[in-house]
This record gives sequence, structure tokens and C-alpha cells, in this order.
Amino acid sequence: MRVVLMIITAMLASTTHAQEHREAGAHEHGSGMLDIAIQGQRLTIALSVPAFDLVGFEHAPETRAQKLAVKRARARLQEPDRLWGFPAAASCSTDAIETSLLEPHHEHDDHASHDGHHEHKHDTHGEDAAHSNVTVNLDMRCEDMEALTVLEPEYFDIFPNAQELQVRVLGPSGASLFEIERGNALIILH
Repeated sequence: MRVVLMIITAMLASTTHAQEHREAGAHEHGSGMLDIAIQGQRLTIALSVPAFDLVGFEHAPETRAQKLAVKRARARLQEPDRLWGFPAAASCSTDAIETSLLEPHHEHDDHASHDGHHEHKHDTHGEDAAHSNVTVNLDMRCEDMEALTVLEPEYFDIFPNAQELQVRVLGPSGASLFEIERGNALIILH
């Protein structure tokens, strides 16, 4: 288990670096990163994509339609079997799902409630206002890893703004790096 954590930490560190690179100016709608680590019966998936790919915008939801889009995206991210196309024969079950999809953060627009509150601008909030990345971390256990050779994700059907993912797989047979895209989304694990 310790080896899995070290591998995942290394993969997530490189994902964080890639995410920081995108946030520093290489942010690209439609394109994201998918890391998959396999050890024993454990499968860990880390997805990093622009919020636009999942909900069509990258700011805190303001309208009823935007709030509904976030709610729907969160629900879809809670369906990893459908999202990533795990083969039924592998008997995979979800242990944990974490997502950062447009998490609420402290805002203070109600100036009347702040006695002596200093003046400041609300129309610009730095890069986060323009570019918001989402991370999704998934931890699974599969009973029959021999049956887990290929994933047939519905990710691109579920999230129509998504166009491509850079995929890194690290497992018992080594490491691989490839791209999947709309119309060619097969993920080879072994």
C-alpha cells in the first residue's frame, strides 16, 4: 500500500505541475489530464480538466441554469462505472470520490455588514476568475484485475465540451502515455 501511495503522490505532483502550467497561461478548454495507477486490486484515477469542459463556464454559478449544470456534473462524476466504462467482469467498486468542481469560496459582497470595511474592487479576482480547473480523484477496488484490461469511457458523451485527455497509466506492466479524444476514447490498461 505504501508503494501505491508513493506512486500516486508522484503522479499527482506531476498533474499539479501540469495544472499549474495550464493556469500560468497554457489553459486550454477541451483538454485535460487523466492519471491512472494500478496496484494489486487498487485502481486510482486523477482527472484534471478546465471547469468549462464539465459545465460550460469557469466561475461560481450565478444563474439557476448554471447551478443546475454544476449539480448535474457533480452527479455524473459520482458515476465512475459509466463515466470511465469499467468492464462488469472486473467487479469494481468505488471506495472514495473527491472533486473540486467550482467549490464555494469566501466572498464578501455585502459591504453593509462590514463596519469600517475598506474599499476594494470586485470586478477582477486574478487568474482564478478567468480559468478554473477541476480535479477529481477516484479510489476503487476491483475484484478481478485480469478482466480490467480496457476502459471504454463515456466521458466525451457525458461532457460535450471535453475534446481530449492526455492519459498516463502506471501499472504492473509498466507505464504508458497516450491521448484519447472524442471518437477515439479507448483506454488500454495492460
